[in-house]
Amino acid sequence: MTLLRGPVLALTLAAAGCGTPTNSGLGGGALPIDDGGATGGSSCSTFCGAQARAGCTNFSMGSCVSTCQAQLGGLSSCAPAFEAAARCASTATFTCDADGTPDTDMCAAEALAFLTCVRALRDAGG
Repeated sequence: MTLLRGPVLALTLAAAGCGTPTNSGLGGGALPIDDGGATGGSSCSTFCGAQARAGCTNFSMGSCVSTCQAQLGGLSSCAPAFEAAARCASTATFTCDADGTPDTDMCAAEALAFLTCVRALRDAGG
């Protein structure tokens, strides 16, 4: 099972009550989760930039970043777990799946830690 993938992230965030994932750019005022300047930008930029390197036909860097930022806005307690997954993604090898979407089997432990945090928030009602 691939864990570190844009659609999996979006669906996980949606399941946590963080909004409906779309490709229409949800940026409007959402604050990015900062990576402490480690890459000179947000963790969403790091996460999405890693996927963009694969050159998949069904991927938009702008949509990925804006959706990521909007959906992570309410998950500040999971920021450290997402930042770890984004750092790992920055060195992961992504390939394009049959749908033209970036995919990797790397960073499973980091992605699982983030998904576990999101699930705990959802289960706690927050």
